[in-house]
This record gives sequence, C-alpha cells and structure tokens, in this order.
Amino acid sequence: MAGIPPLGGFFAKYLVLLHAFEKNLIFEVVVGLATSLISTYYYLRIIKIIKFEQPDGAMPSSPSLTPRRQSQLFIAEALLWSFIVFAPAILGLTYTLAITQGPASFLV
Repeated sequence: MAGIPPLGGFFAKYLVLLHAFEKNLIFEVVVGLATSLISTYYYLRIIKIIKFEQPDGAMPSSPSLTPRRQSQLFIAEALLWSFIVFAPAILGLTYTLAITQGPASFLV
C-alpha cells in the first residue's frame, strides 16, 4: 500500500495516479497521494517499533509453539502452497466446465 520504489506497488500506484492526472481528476490524485503518505508513515512506524525499539534492553522472546499449533501451521501452509501450485489447473478446469456446460450447470 505504501508504494515504495522500485517495487511493483509503486509502479502500479504511479500509473494509476498518472492516468487520473491525465484525465484531469486532480482531487482524486491529491487524495491518492495523501493516503499514500499516511499509509507510508504507519508502515514505517511499525517497522521502527519492531526493529529499533526494545523495552529497557530486553531481548524479544520467541513464541513457543505447541505441537498442535505446529500442525495447524503446517496444514495451513500446505493448503496455501497447494492452491498456489495447482491454481492454473483449477482455473483451467473451471473455465472449461463453464464453457462446455454453461454457467447454469453450476447451480444445479
């Protein structure tokens, strides 16, 4: 959301704001820039708190994971990666079914 160069979010936000400026949507561009500045402040503030502020020299403690929590995290990550890996096949299958059988067949 902050749109930090040279990352993709920066170029996406830049192109959207440039197009809005070319269409004379000045108010929208100003609002977009203002919200970008506000979000950048909050994102950098979180990084500052996490990385640079430690209470009274105390070291941050690492959270302990119970075996149950570890298995839940493993299952969640396995599902995430399976969705990422098989997303093209799933999207292709749903597209094929929608084309060959029509959208009304999904309601039955």
